[in-house]
Amino acid sequence: MEAIADSLAIAISQSQLHGQIQEELKLLEEVLAKLRITEEHLVQSEKITMVGQLAAEVAQEINNPINFIYGRLIHLNDYIKDLLHIIRLYREQYPEPVPRIAKKIETCDLDFISQELPQILNFLKIGADGIRQIVLALRKFSLPDETNKEHANVNESIDNILLLLAHRLESTILVVREYHNLPPILCYPGQLSQVFASLICQAIDAVKSIDNSAQIITIKTDIFEDDTGRFIVVSIAHNGSIIPPEIQQRIFDNSCPTKSFKNFTGLELSVCYKIIVELHSGRLTVESPVQPQIKSQTGGGAEFRVKLPIV
Repeated sequence: MEAIADSLAIAISQSQLHGQIQEELKLLEEVLAKLRITEEHLVQSEKITMVGQLAAEVAQEINNPINFIYGRLIHLNDYIKDLLHIIRLYREQYPEPVPRIAKKIETCDLDFISQELPQILNFLKIGADGIRQIVLALRKFSLPDETNKEHANVNESIDNILLLLAHRLESTILVVREYHNLPPILCYPGQLSQVFASLICQAIDAVKSIDNSAQIITIKTDIFEDDTGRFIVVSIAHNGSIIPPEIQQRIFDNSCPTKSFKNFTGLELSVCYKIIVELHSGRLTVESPVQPQIKSQTGGGAEFRVKLPIV
């Protein structure tokens, strides 16, 4: 009987040991899964930093020659105006030029050149200025991780992002901007811009994913005040596809990668959440669908709201 009891005790101990081993293996698998997610985020963050620094360097390299061209275009425009004025004076003073000059005037169509040349210079100036604005926006957007917070204008940051994303905003997408006059806020401008860029990219992908003739993205900024203080509120809404309730509940978790959204480009939403909440003491929320806040919508849409303290 003692031998049987000892065998039972050993069997029970082995069973308990096996159960403990299984629980520990399960915990180990969970830890490894979290480590893999953390590693992916770290790799992504490192890539974003490297790309941001590279973009800033490229923007700086472009900025110097384009400023040179833009500055010289201003002088070139003045010089050509003077030369054309002299030509007009000559024609007034000598309406009947010698045959050789008359033939050359007729061949090159001097009247057409006199009208077209100032317009071409003006178009070149407009184009160079457009490049300067894009380079400036890229430099502000691609700032490396700042060590100290700076005062920045949120409306201006959003406009810079829309300028950089102009190639993605097709003619079918209507961007409605409803800006409030906002004070500058103390923030990390580069990281905050990346958050707004990611949310706008998500809105672009969402409206493109449905067959909707009225593709609308609405960006609103406002000031909110309560007992806890004054805040800036940025709303980025769209009338595209909705976010399922089961996704909404964990959309800002590390376990819910943004790649689950079709064609999404930008930062992971969990990274956006950390930037807003942990680095800026703000809030990032989502609502989907958002009827009837966006008119003429067929997809139901979604709205991301960023709340930032005014300090």
